[in-house]
Amino acid sequence: MKVINKGNLQVIVKDIEKALAAVGQKHGVVIQYGRGKYSNGPTGSVTLELAAIADDGTVVTRERKEYLDYGRMYDLKPEWLDRQFTSRGEKYVVLGLDSARRKFPIVCRRVEDSVNVYFTVPAVIALLEVRQ
Repeated sequence: MKVINKGNLQVIVKDIEKALAAVGQKHGVVIQYGRGKYSNGPTGSVTLELAAIADDGTVVTRERKEYLDYGRMYDLKPEWLDRQFTSRGEKYVVLGLDSARRKFPIVCRRVEDSVNVYFTVPAVIALLEVRQ
């Protein structure tokens, strides 16, 4: 019997994303891995996230939409979305806002390895205002 563990779940997820890329392209959406669970036994599960592709080619994730809809409530400027900044010697790009995360709601992607990193609102405001 095959065991579903962290290692083989990661391999399976990469294969799932590759297989679903054509389906997403056909329907004008991006299909990405959301979360996964493994039991170190015979079962596991994954969730997928769908994001529409806007006419300009931008992928409209939930976090991007929240930033555009509610960013002003956090004193975030619309033009800061997709803007790059440097923090502690590493470069990041602002991806959006996750209002469910109270302390670190700003979703950014580290440029070096494409890992999502979360920041506080005051930190991002300070880093982006310095750039202007």
